[in-house]
Amino acid sequence: MKSDTPRQWFPPSQLAFYFDQGAWSRGTTLYLQDKVLSSQLTPDGDGWRFARTGTGLTKVQPYSVNAELRVSAGGNLSEWRSGCTCPVGRYCKHGAALGILASMQGLALLNEWGPDGPSPEVVERRSQMEKERALSHAEYQVRDWLNRLENANGPVAYTLPGSTHDQFVYSLSVVQTAYKPVFHLAVKRAAQKRNGEWGKAKKLSTEPSPHDPIWQTSSPLDRDIFDLLKACPAASSFSSYGFQSEVKLHGMPGQLLLKLCSQTGRLVSDDGIALRWQDTPEALVGSWHEVKGQDHLPGGWQLRMQPLHPGVVYGLNQPPFFMDTVQGLCGPLDTQGLSANALQVLSNSPVLPESVAFKFQNQLLERLGPVPLPPVIQKMPEIRGVKPRGLLNISPAHPADRGLQGLFLAELSFDYDGHIGFWPGQQSRVMVGQGTHARMLLRDLPSERQAWDALAGLGLVTFDANLFALPPEQSQQRWLEWLENDFAPLRQAGLDVNVISGATPWLRLADDVHIDLSGDTEAPETSPWFDLSLGMDIDGKRVNILPWVPMILTTLAQISSATAEGEKAELPPYLYLPDLQGEGFVKLPTAKIEPWLTTLMELVSERGRDWAGDELRLSRLEALRTAASLGEGVSWAGAKLDEAGAANAWPRQPACGTRSRQPASDLAALPAAGPQLVAVFAYAPTGGHPG
Repeated sequence: MKSDTPRQWFPPSQLAFYFDQGAWSRGTTLYLQDKVLSSQLTPDGDGWRFARTGTGLTKVQPYSVNAELRVSAGGNLSEWRSGCTCPVGRYCKHGAALGILASMQGLALLNEWGPDGPSPEVVERRSQMEKERALSHAEYQVRDWLNRLENANGPVAYTLPGSTHDQFVYSLSVVQTAYKPVFHLAVKRAAQKRNGEWGKAKKLSTEPSPHDPIWQTSSPLDRDIFDLLKACPAASSFSSYGFQSEVKLHGMPGQLLLKLCSQTGRLVSDDGIALRWQDTPEALVGSWHEVKGQDHLPGGWQLRMQPLHPGVVYGLNQPPFFMDTVQGLCGPLDTQGLSANALQVLSNSPVLPESVAFKFQNQLLERLGPVPLPPVIQKMPEIRGVKPRGLLNISPAHPADRGLQGLFLAELSFDYDGHIGFWPGQQSRVMVGQGTHARMLLRDLPSERQAWDALAGLGLVTFDANLFALPPEQSQQRWLEWLENDFAPLRQAGLDVNVISGATPWLRLADDVHIDLSGDTEAPETSPWFDLSLGMDIDGKRVNILPWVPMILTTLAQISSATAEGEKAELPPYLYLPDLQGEGFVKLPTAKIEPWLTTLMELVSERGRDWAGDELRLSRLEALRTAASLGEGVSWAGAKLDEAGAANAWPRQPACGTRSRQPASDLAALPAAGPQLVAVFAYAPTGGHPG
């Protein structure tokens, strides 16, 4: 309850300097509605500290405000600082209400102070006043709560016949910025006339309070709209923090906001024409208009982006929208896959003289997308209805790049009735040829896609643009199999294959296998060592294949490790090995090398070997084991056959625990057939061993 003292401590108008217009206006309302629950004035140096507890218009929990002020002897306010526990924090409406209270009742509070502060009677009286104010405020809150409870289940809005009241109206307008047109949505309030038209709409300056009649009679849709307004950017970048009555439609919240406004039946254009949402997009098309030359400026063609129907305006929001004031519609804009930024650039097309259009026709074809070409380019002869042939040029990868590219690279292109090329992207129209031979080609994109799918189905992957390769981590043997059968799988897929290999014979076929076991050439009859040589006939010439042994055994080990437990590992019919005499490969039949693979694996596992030479040095025991494994067909040299035959083939053994060097002649009785040697191993004396 306010004091009846007519005198003021200082003029209230001096406080307005410290607050913005909104805070000062709302603070005045709080003071006039007697929202201050309690207040206390205490001295602070040469000034005063003023504290109070009050409430806002919508808050049940009171806010606490503290202020520091100085008042001159003449009754003028010289300093004011205020802070509050509300979200604004400083110089808010609660601080303004406290300042007005200090101005109007400050002297009464000062008079209560004696030399030692207020007397007990004053303290008791102030305490009683604060209790009365708190009780009055509690009564107000209960009354307001009961009113809201009564209206919670009642009709959203009702009016008496003939009466009018304000409602929220949502105005859609297109604003031409410096770069592009953009739709804005503004919230206004207006009364609807009896004929259905809206009266003069007023723009909202502040967010409606729950006590405002327009908010109490609003629908749930309106309240959802106010929530969505906060998710859209403000229409002005210079607007202050807080409620925004006009926003830019942006993103999914902007599209949903426009739909909800349409559902209220109160969505209008800036001219007051009622609008409703339409889900069907409005097409935006591009057309070229001839521009006549003026003075020194050349004539040409200029692109204009415009909706398909007259009277339609569009905004390049994200997403873009349209507004048709003739039909009373609004909705999404069909941009044919073009982004808002691309539409913005296309809408600002310069004039293209005819010579310039021809000069940049390739770039126009590539970048205009669904937009039609200038008429001067469209006049070119067209190639349409031609089914393309896929062309595949296969060439070997550079040896230094095989770790990344594999063995071969395949380049894909397409032949349209003699016009050969590769065109990235999904542009259906491309220009081929130059000058007078230039033609507009209409590509058969489904047929081109079939060629790409066929290559992917054969295991080839895209390496770069139109280059294909087998991944280097996979076996490159497939290339050599295709090379041997003239790339039959690729040709069966409808591709024309051209192999660019130069003079290099990329594949040669190995024929017969030669295995020789001979004594030391320097002392064939006395040396305990034997030399094993492996060779094959390739193109009628014998080639040493000992250097291939590690690769062959590595392949065998990989096959064995990939075989399931309990199953027998089987070699493929052929192995493709690097040619030792060139850049190509040799096709090696595994059936002819399989008998001696086990023996070679034992030789490798027991001790390291030098496989780079023409012959492999073996001891007598290794020679016997090799002969036993290889059996017939092995050529022996450097030893004489003993007349006694196999019965005297085994040399005399020394006593157990001793060693002797046996001359090579001791092995002269080794027969050419293997089974007899196996029998010799089986019945060898246990007291000693050969070698």
